[in-house]
Amino acid sequence: WDIDYPGVVAVHLTGKPAPYVGPQDVALAIIGAVFKNGYVKNKVMEFVGPGVSALSTDFRNSVDVMTTETTCLSSVWQTDEEVHNWLALH
Repeated sequence: WDIDYPGVVAVHLTGKPAPYVGPQDVALAIIGAVFKNGYVKNKVMEFVGPGVSALSTDFRNSVDVMTTETTCLSSVWQTDEEVHNWLALH
């Protein structure tokens, strides 16, 4: 299959999740915002911004696995020290 260069949509994260807000809550909010309007259909979602560093690698991975429900092609995350540390341990 030939796929043209996909569009990229930046998801700019700020702050940190409120207490008792988990990755599924974040993912479902994103899905609710973009699914019906098709905004990210066949595009790549790129998670960036200062809020990324407030999320553990496991939190990010949990959000990431649910992004396929938005109809995006893929999602990628800004890499930081948290990811480097996680990879070094695994």
